[in-house]
Amino acid sequence: MPHETAMRAHNRAATIALEDIDVSDPELWRTDSHWPYFERLRAEDPVHYCRDSQFGPYWSVTKFHDIMAVDTNHAAFSSDIALGGITILDDDPKDALPMFIAMDPPKHDHQRKVVAPIVGPGNLAKMEDLIRSRAATILDELPVGETFDWVERVSIELTTQMLATLFDFPFEDRHKLTYWSDVATTLAAPGEIVETIEEQNAILMECLEYFIRLWNERVNEEPASDLISMLAHGESTRHMTPKEYLGNIILLIVGGNDTTRNTMTGSVLALNQNPDQYQKLRDHPELIPSMVSETIRWQTPLAHMRRTATCDTELGGKKIAKGDKVVMWYVSGNRDDTVIDRPNDYIIDRERPRQHMSFGFGIHRCVGNRLAEMQLRIVWEEILKRYPTIEVVGEPTRPATPFVKGYQSLPVRIPASKSLPARPSRAKARPQIERRAPYRQPAKVLAAATLVSAAGALLFNLMPTVLALAASRFALSDDQVGAVGSSYLGGFAVVATTSNLWIDRFNWRLVVAVASLLSVVGLAGSAFATSMPTLLASLGVAGACLGTLYTVCIAVVSENHKPDQAFGVKLTGEVALAIVGLLAISTFALARADFHVAMLMLAGLSGVAAFSGFVAFPAGRAVVPPEKRFAMTRRAGGSVRAPRNVTAWIGLSALFISFSGLAALWAFVFQLAPTFGVDANAAENVLTAALVVSGGAGLTAALLGDKFGRVKPLAIGMLLAICGVAAFHWGGDFGPYLAGVVLTGGLWNFPMAYQMGMIATSDERGNIAVLMPAALAVGGALGPVLAGALLSGGHGYAPLYGLFAGATAIGLAAFIVMGRRLASEAKA
Repeated sequence: MPHETAMRAHNRAATIALEDIDVSDPELWRTDSHWPYFERLRAEDPVHYCRDSQFGPYWSVTKFHDIMAVDTNHAAFSSDIALGGITILDDDPKDALPMFIAMDPPKHDHQRKVVAPIVGPGNLAKMEDLIRSRAATILDELPVGETFDWVERVSIELTTQMLATLFDFPFEDRHKLTYWSDVATTLAAPGEIVETIEEQNAILMECLEYFIRLWNERVNEEPASDLISMLAHGESTRHMTPKEYLGNIILLIVGGNDTTRNTMTGSVLALNQNPDQYQKLRDHPELIPSMVSETIRWQTPLAHMRRTATCDTELGGKKIAKGDKVVMWYVSGNRDDTVIDRPNDYIIDRERPRQHMSFGFGIHRCVGNRLAEMQLRIVWEEILKRYPTIEVVGEPTRPATPFVKGYQSLPVRIPASKSLPARPSRAKARPQIERRAPYRQPAKVLAAATLVSAAGALLFNLMPTVLALAASRFALSDDQVGAVGSSYLGGFAVVATTSNLWIDRFNWRLVVAVASLLSVVGLAGSAFATSMPTLLASLGVAGACLGTLYTVCIAVVSENHKPDQAFGVKLTGEVALAIVGLLAISTFALARADFHVAMLMLAGLSGVAAFSGFVAFPAGRAVVPPEKRFAMTRRAGGSVRAPRNVTAWIGLSALFISFSGLAALWAFVFQLAPTFGVDANAAENVLTAALVVSGGAGLTAALLGDKFGRVKPLAIGMLLAICGVAAFHWGGDFGPYLAGVVLTGGLWNFPMAYQMGMIATSDERGNIAVLMPAALAVGGALGPVLAGALLSGGHGYAPLYGLFAGATAIGLAAFIVMGRRLASEAKA
């Protein structure tokens, strides 16, 4: 650190109010100016509370024994990813990467045990000759008499080669490993290796895709001694989800990269800053193992680990509340002068050189610590054989992060001499990793999908009006009305349930064109139907074609880089077209009960919307869907079967049941109007109001997100729906009818958004969530049939209300159970 920077840091640290100290500030780490702040905290406030930082409030634990107390008490201080994880940056439980270091016992112990053998004493002995030969090759290719970057040419290259060996990773792609490590540990910001969280996530998905390919190649081969094979064959890891697999891969990459790489660079810097110690090392090469341990303490390659308090507790005289973030600053504990003599000095022959906390303590102690020490020892043994001196000729650059305490570059030179003449570099430059921009769906594609989807959803959204007009035109009984509603939704259901068989086989533009044309034919055909069978057949064709449009649009919108907002836009478009259709029918068909005109209007509207969207509609997928991109082959045989995702199936079943109840009531909501003294025009106005509320409800869910969790908003929405059906049952005039329609149908998009979100979250493999459209379609087809059968019994509308309330209550109870299972699984 330049002298002026050091002086400013000391002055600032000495004068700032104690409560305002924030040692997590990334700028302190970029400039290496955090030292005086930790010195003051150790002296004045060893367990310090920072109330405001870019990472939120947190406790800093800065002294050796206090850190050890936290690190060894996993009952009171949890590493669980569901509670925030292991770094000061909070991990969102929905998006976080599970890894065994971010787990508590017993799951942590089982998964750690799988990979531990690769760094056991026997395997280390086998690796030593390989590490030595690779280190020798790298060192022999260095230039003499020229300035070069030690980080780039030695630290990164050696650790990358070692990582490739541990993973049995394709050697020609080995540089991707350190690239992914850097991406995973960088705080996304302009000018950094990743500038946005979106870009960071996209690159990590590329990492997952690559490693899944390796997993699938090895999972049914004979077990081998590489880490991927160990994970694929281990009884406690062989059924990992893709996200959990990625989490453990990133853990192993970062763990295998950062300690060795940054300590290797730190050793060159420390020896140059302490020339007497460098000379001592040259004079006594037997001190290399001691020097390695001292450098690991002096460098502290991972500055901190974080825990979350699981209960109210006390540490260093401070009251720590349940849920508080507790950061163990290893970098500070390694400079605690009450435990380590002259901790700020670099002394390669300390009496107890391994007395440090760079590897952590307790169950989370670094699993590869002996491998890191061995690599560093071998490198320095080979360096001293070749180069008496490696000179640092410039200031190092450091990453702006309080987690990885490392180096981005360190300019050095190996002086030329008579015995070591100058020579140019013999190594090839490290290949540059291509940075692919994350996919961003063009606005015109979303607009096109919204128009086509609006056409696909039009008939369902206007189903109450259509069924009322059909009942008048054909003098239908209640059970026949239910059959008419199910004929359309039955066609929709057939398409949705078989979508995996056809959706990737055909050109989507062609599919949209044909389905749009046939849906217009089907709707127009129903307008001219003269008998019940003809009507059912026409609506069945229309339903299948509209279902095709809707299913393809879901696939398109799912690819949007902001799916929540995109589905909100799609929903708004559907509601807008439905309102236009309802107004048109009210103006030209309703007063005369003209089913013929109404269906021709719907045919025209759906055709215009669908063909307008056809112009910019994509021909196929822009990205591979997650359930295919991240499909992990499971090992044949074995004593443990793959766990069934009961939680996701509970949610899918609840979605089906609750939507069946909604479809049953929605099919007859127009027929209910006369029992409340509401005429046709007023009923149309109520339906319009419900559609407007429906659009607003979906957008509200998208904007609100999970700020209040998912179960609570879902429960509120479904309880309001039950209140709505209660208004139907006990009301008798316009007010209860309006409340009933709006609360049961209009608000339904609000809880349904959370229902679908919970199912998607619980299904990390993606093979159950893809069935949601089918569950909705089949439930939608079943509902009107059940309603018609109940109403034909002559008991009025009470059985229909009971069906809706019962289905909603069952769905609500199931989703509450699902929420509890998700919470318990996150902690498991």
